[in-house]
Amino acid sequence: MSRQRELKYKHLCETARLIEESRGAGNLDAVAALLEVLRASCALGDISGTVGTHELEALADYTPDAAEAIGIYRRAIRASLRE
Repeated sequence: MSRQRELKYKHLCETARLIEESRGAGNLDAVAALLEVLRASCALGDISGTVGTHELEALADYTPDAAEAIGIYRRAIRASLRE
């Protein structure tokens, strides 16, 4: 794994941990802000062609709207087929 991918994965893990921690504390504003961080990261990956399946899956896992989450999971599947 390249150093860049390793750092990206660590950032993703930290973001997921913070989402779980914020959910547990009932801090929905923090959860929403962290979801926006994930969305922005995925959008940057889309632009640069480096969006990762793990990022998309995490975004889908934490997206509260089921229909939206399904669309994101589908994007993750398509991205995995390109890897």
